[in-house]
Amino acid sequence: MSFGARAARRLAAALIGMVALGAASMAGAQQRTVAITQFAAHAALDAVRIGVIEGLTAAGWRDGQRLRLLISNADGDPARAADIARDLRNAEVDVVVPIATPSAQAVAENAAGLATVYAAVGDPAGAGLVPGAGRRITGVSDPTLTRETFELIQELFPDARWIGLLRSTGEANSEAIAGAMTWWAPGYDFRIHDVVVPAPEALAATARDVVENVEVLYLPRDNGIAARLDTVLAAAAANQIPVVAGSAEMVRAGALAGLGADYYALGRNVAAIVVRVLGGDDPNDIAPRVNPATDLTINTRVAAALEFRFPQSILDRAKTVHR
Repeated sequence: MSFGARAARRLAAALIGMVALGAASMAGAQQRTVAITQFAAHAALDAVRIGVIEGLTAAGWRDGQRLRLLISNADGDPARAADIARDLRNAEVDVVVPIATPSAQAVAENAAGLATVYAAVGDPAGAGLVPGAGRRITGVSDPTLTRETFELIQELFPDARWIGLLRSTGEANSEAIAGAMTWWAPGYDFRIHDVVVPAPEALAATARDVVENVEVLYLPRDNGIAARLDTVLAAAAANQIPVVAGSAEMVRAGALAGLGADYYALGRNVAAIVVRVLGGDDPNDIAPRVNPATDLTINTRVAAALEFRFPQSILDRAKTVHR
């Protein structure tokens, strides 16, 4: 669910009515409140949100009964994410679930005292999402497997040398990925063309420039890129440049192949931690979890458009094949 441009205002209205509505439900039973704040609307983060909600429901925490869910979306705007976090700081929220690194950082910086269970954060330590300075925080991360990704690219394109990396400005997760790729690239004889999109309106032109200078384009789990994925895929297709991606959702949308986490399963893992916090556990006493990102997804329809044939080894290993 996305509140679009009205996210912060609608969230504030929901918070004002929360106490009265909670008292009216389930005659005498104490209703708990979980706030889910999502940084942007795209397939991967949507899958996380659905996984969290369905995991809570399966554990007996159904919205409107024992539980009240407050759901907001910052629409990719860090300032809006901070506004949402500040609203939550002043509300009676039992647990907040920020989805994606920018929203988790907004909660940590603006509502540090809230019990927080982050979701889909690539590098929690690097993003400062660890206990301390009043933070009560744990969650489920989805680190990028840089070496495994390079090995996949090598297997697909043995002669490729120039790898493009397109990412948004200010995304801590993408910055960590860029650093790791630059570090590991020499061992695979790769050269990384790392390009940061300065603003959303510059994405189309930046993508066209990148694909004209690389042999393979890699798209990390970057919220700014994922929210406008069609623009990037169109630029790559126009230049017959294959795209390897950091999420299965991107492959389904039109990338050639990728290693990525099951984001719905990640959401269910987050829900399991939230249930523990609702039961009285302190987030700082719950060890953070790592969601494995080793599932190989391929798209044979895109391969046909590129006149590319997957090696049999790839076909044999692929968990999901989009046709």
